[in-house]
Amino acid sequence: MNASLRVRPPLIFVAGAAALVAAEFAVLASQAFVRHPQTVAFAVAFDLVAMPALLAWLTGALRPWTAAMVGAALAGSLLPGVHLRWLTAPAELVVVGLVLRKFSRGSGDLIERLRAALPDTIAARIAITEATLIWCGLLSWRTKPGPGLPRTGARGSSPSTRR
Repeated sequence: MNASLRVRPPLIFVAGAAALVAAEFAVLASQAFVRHPQTVAFAVAFDLVAMPALLAWLTGALRPWTAAMVGAALAGSLLPGVHLRWLTAPAELVVVGLVLRKFSRGSGDLIERLRAALPDTIAARIAITEATLIWCGLLSWRTKPGPGLPRTGARGSSPSTRR
């Protein structure tokens, strides 16, 4: 059994994170949240930030601070009235940036490497599309064009320049 735990750390991490989110949803639906919303919301936010980091550290599936950022984004999205909402967008950008940085280090096309690494599901296609847009818009400024592609500023024949 110990060998099977070492083989599947991402699966164990996802299962543990799903159980954590389900437990936090149950807490948010309880009477304790109705009676003491700020206190329970703070406890849920702490759980959603600290527990994924601990789970990532135990399984080795992710870096703990990456899991904490994902938890902060989730806490900011789930909890109304908690002042973590302003962390949601920056945390998502950091997570997407970390994924892109990890995949951009190798050789070959970034998008092809993402397609090879992720399963062929709708969620994966959405993630690849978002990563492509962020890559092209923000991170590809210094990328040199491949063979056969025009350089920036190169003169070519376009319909507006032909007479």
